[in-house]
Amino acid sequence: MKNRDVILCIVVIMILICIGVISTQFQHKKIMENNNLKSKLETIAESKKENDEKIIIEFKEIVTFDWDRLYILTPYASPEEYAKEQNIEGINLINTDIDINDGNNLLIFVLDKKIVSYVNYPRSKGDFYNSIKYEQDGLTPDEAIFEVTEEKDWLKIININ
Repeated sequence: MKNRDVILCIVVIMILICIGVISTQFQHKKIMENNNLKSKLETIAESKKENDEKIIIEFKEIVTFDWDRLYILTPYASPEEYAKEQNIEGINLINTDIDINDGNNLLIFVLDKKIVSYVNYPRSKGDFYNSIKYEQDGLTPDEAIFEVTEEKDWLKIININ
């Protein structure tokens, strides 16, 4: 009787381990923040401080992955509520504190209503100014064109479309 109980216990443990391994295979992996794109944006925006030339950011020229819509969330926005309103999948796979932090704007790149990349962009490096339109509708690659301006040592990144 004891051997049978031990064998049964081992079988149950093995089944539970197999279920655990299989379930982790189907879990979604976190989407890593795109630090390369963040660095590119910071470099472009900061170049405005060094010269008076017109600085333009065309996202379709600097983004190296496929996307069809860019959403920009301002500080204190709720990414979860926003994603639900816009019917965007994957908001739970990103790491952001935009809902409690006024130091960043959240740039979300979407393809077919699924998040493919994102950037927590520091406002101190350029503030996506007056971005209510981007929150509501998002921007296509052809619409995601911005000018970097400087006002009293504060960089503003303004959509020019």
